[in-house]
Amino acid sequence: MNVRTLKRYVLPNLHYVFLWWLFDKVGEAYRTAYGADKLKKLIGAAAIYLTVLYKKHKKKWRKDIEYGSARWGNKSDIAPYVDPKPDSNIILTAMESLTLN
Repeated sequence: MNVRTLKRYVLPNLHYVFLWWLFDKVGEAYRTAYGADKLKKLIGAAAIYLTVLYKKHKKKWRKDIEYGSARWGNKSDIAPYVDPKPDSNIILTAMESLTLN
């Protein structure tokens, strides 16, 4: 196995080993918590679940950033749909219109 294969398969999945270790320790701490009743354990588990859920969806909801390849249109984008005779167009805005044909 060469270094290139190692980088391709092992490095992208290395964080899963860390997450497995972390959640194994959290699970062990949950199981062996001395003196904690079921309600406290449930609240702790819910807090961890909500934290993971928040972090998972954080990158999906970017505020003030446009998604995909969308952009504002300009005059050249609507030009094929405009009739040269202004009376044959539907007015959309002060600058844009579409043909009735």
